[in-house]
Amino acid sequence: MLKSSKSLFPLYRTIAFTLSTGYLYLLYYLYLRETVALSFLTVTLLISVLTGILIWRWKLKVIPALVVIFLVPWIIRWSFHSFTGVLNYFFRGAGLQQVFFDIGFWPLFLPFIYSGVACYLGLRYPRKVFWIVLGNSILFLLLLWPQGGYKITIVGHPSLLGVSVILFVIFQMIQLMLQRRRSPRKSLLYSLVVLPMILILFLFLLGYYNEGTVAEGGGLLKSTFFRFDFSKYLTLESEISLSDDLVLLMRKEGPPANMLLRRMVLTGYRRERGFFQDSPPGDTLPPTTVPNRNISIPRQYEKGRHPVKQEYFLFNFDPGALLGLNEPFRVIPLRRWDDSSFLRIYQVDSLVLTRERNGGVEADLFFSSGGAEVSATNYYTACDEDDPILDLARQITVGIANRYGKVRAIEEYLQEHYWYSLTPGVSLQGDQLHHFLFDSKKGYCSYFAFAMTLMCRLLEIPARVAIGFYVDPMGEVMNFYPVRADMAHAWVEVFFPEYGWIEFDPTSTRLAPGEEYAFGAVDAVELTSLIEEILDNREGISPVSTSPEELFTGEKESPFRSGLMKIAARWYLILPFLYLLFMVLRILNPYLRVFFARGFDRQVRGLFQADMRLLLFIGYKRDRQESVQEFCSRLETEQGIPLEQLCGLYLEAQFREDFPLERKQTFSRVRKEYYRALRKRVPFHRWLRGFLFPFNWNKRDRNRRER
Repeated sequence: MLKSSKSLFPLYRTIAFTLSTGYLYLLYYLYLRETVALSFLTVTLLISVLTGILIWRWKLKVIPALVVIFLVPWIIRWSFHSFTGVLNYFFRGAGLQQVFFDIGFWPLFLPFIYSGVACYLGLRYPRKVFWIVLGNSILFLLLLWPQGGYKITIVGHPSLLGVSVILFVIFQMIQLMLQRRRSPRKSLLYSLVVLPMILILFLFLLGYYNEGTVAEGGGLLKSTFFRFDFSKYLTLESEISLSDDLVLLMRKEGPPANMLLRRMVLTGYRRERGFFQDSPPGDTLPPTTVPNRNISIPRQYEKGRHPVKQEYFLFNFDPGALLGLNEPFRVIPLRRWDDSSFLRIYQVDSLVLTRERNGGVEADLFFSSGGAEVSATNYYTACDEDDPILDLARQITVGIANRYGKVRAIEEYLQEHYWYSLTPGVSLQGDQLHHFLFDSKKGYCSYFAFAMTLMCRLLEIPARVAIGFYVDPMGEVMNFYPVRADMAHAWVEVFFPEYGWIEFDPTSTRLAPGEEYAFGAVDAVELTSLIEEILDNREGISPVSTSPEELFTGEKESPFRSGLMKIAARWYLILPFLYLLFMVLRILNPYLRVFFARGFDRQVRGLFQADMRLLLFIGYKRDRQESVQEFCSRLETEQGIPLEQLCGLYLEAQFREDFPLERKQTFSRVRKEYYRALRKRVPFHRWLRGFLFPFNWNKRDRNRRER
């Protein structure tokens, strides 16, 4: 029987531990769900916890307990094999069950040992639960660490990883709160201090890991804990490596177009920060998030553009990420079929401008006489002065008066005089862009886009950086284009009156001398399987309906579910807000009860009890052997806090049959004097501490209780 003669806290700790460890088991199961049955894992968890409880009840010492926990799974395995062996002797086919048992036994052997040992130690040494929480945190980190490289393999949506962190922290806080038998509230303070430190360390290590994924993604793609998407700022790495993981499929209908799938534009610029995502004043940027319903985007520039329809099937990419050819005018979210391999499906209709060399649109741009500029021209031409780069830009465009001619000259100059390289090298002066332009003359797409955008801005030409994917036209299979992570690309968009933003790709196709790089290839079997899945379920692809009856159904694209995902992604703001709201309600609760109380005597009693509770929060606790009157007398004598008269009025309201309004008014006047003295006596940091952590902080009382 789990119930202790003194307390039920061992039972509560056991339940909390089972939930916490069970959550780690579930996370571990997501990696093994193809081989290990959930029922087998559940039974293993329960047996390991029960083993720890029984050993604790038997009061075994640590070494014998560890030996027993280690032997239990082997005894169970031997017993099972012996039993099935006997059955196999009399009946055929029982040997097959032994194989199935071992398939689940070996992956769960170490988790069984860990959970059994942790349960035993947590019950035997309740004040050392911190070390178990630390061990759980390390295991949690190790279980989620492989979810990188722009892939999510254990859950269907990236935001669910954020929910995992929230649940993990809650389970660990419950364990820490229950580490003491007599005063669990005090453990909450410990949990609120220790767990944030663990979480901060966890996020710090994860952030360090994520910064490395920027280099692995070509300086563009970034793997974070909650999403796998493009970074919102442009970095110039000294060395990068590219992953050939498949991230999405794109299907296109319409005339030939520049295959630059734009994810977002980086409009802001600071010399110390580089290019980053920002909101230009007076200008509307293209949307970056897939909507929950069909949307139409106003068509601002149609001259020379043709409609192109695209369908995107996101495979290992942020489901909310909107991609499209320049410029999208309609976005239609599409319904997925059951058991789809894709996280999100949607359609984008774009107006695409194709520059025809030696005539057509290009000729019109060369001889364009101008027109209305973009509304945020000053913003798109703003940049810090850089005389060497400005001199280079003027040297490249000398004698050219036309805007398009200048832009084309810069684009061709970078393509012809610089090399493509994954190892641009480190600048000794600390300026990677200058190192690229004037020393090494080699870099990857971010260097070229960075350089061209800055040169255009220095020449007073509105320009911005666009990031997304370059799609190889030769990779088309049945009108589907596979998009890999190594196709992440950066290019330049320049504004032209009447035509809008036009793409320019200054990245050189010449490899740097002595370097070799072969772009990856998509697994043909995987690609064929995905295309066949799309074609087989073509009839199931339809626009997502947002009727009221479907908002609470299983569609991922509903506003209700989308809102939950946004909330989960902002857990770091929501959790502190909920905690502060809880603290405010905790303090206001007794005063609200007084507000609705009938009778002056009940109001006085409620206010006095609320005041006593506040004294406890700021560090003044009544001893067990003290009466209320003795406690108030002690505080007035030792601390100079006038409480005796206030206590007398409280006792009068407690025992007097009638309590008139005059005595209530006297109580209010005395209470004001008491609070005035209390504010002078108690420093601000103790008030703040009492609000954030409303527990007894009086060290003298704590030592007395422990004795």
